[in-house]
Amino acid sequence: MVTVPQSVSSARNDEPPAWRSLLAIGVLLLVQTFFTIDWPGPWQPTFTTGALGLLGIALIYLAWFRRTFSRKGIIPTTNLWSNPSSSIPATGICGIVFIFFGWLFGGPFSAHFPAPAGMVLFLIGMLTILVAVYAALVLLGPLKDLVDEEE
Repeated sequence: MVTVPQSVSSARNDEPPAWRSLLAIGVLLLVQTFFTIDWPGPWQPTFTTGALGLLGIALIYLAWFRRTFSRKGIIPTTNLWSNPSSSIPATGICGIVFIFFGWLFGGPFSAHFPAPAGMVLFLIGMLTILVAVYAALVLLGPLKDLVDEEE
């Protein structure tokens, strides 16, 4: 068994988790949804394109979480939001932008993009708005009193 000296192990815990590689891989997987790639397999190529796009979304989300909160995790609990009055509207606007692009790539420009492109962007937008609405209700809205009582 290898033991790590205390000074080395505490230095590793103080460093923010790596997020750049997750973001790069996630962006590559998401970008491939905008190109028609004939993926081999027993199913339609759009299934693989969509599945890889969804994996890309997950990796981008993990990179965002690590970058924003300087820790590993998945769920942005209410105690992690440091300035909700400015970050909640920004999160909501980002979600609306993704929904607009999802509509654009799935509707008027759908002939130029693979079928899952609009759906993947729309899903990103809806999940982003869900996070913004949750944070607004719990941190600034009517559920704030319930959270304060639990703490």
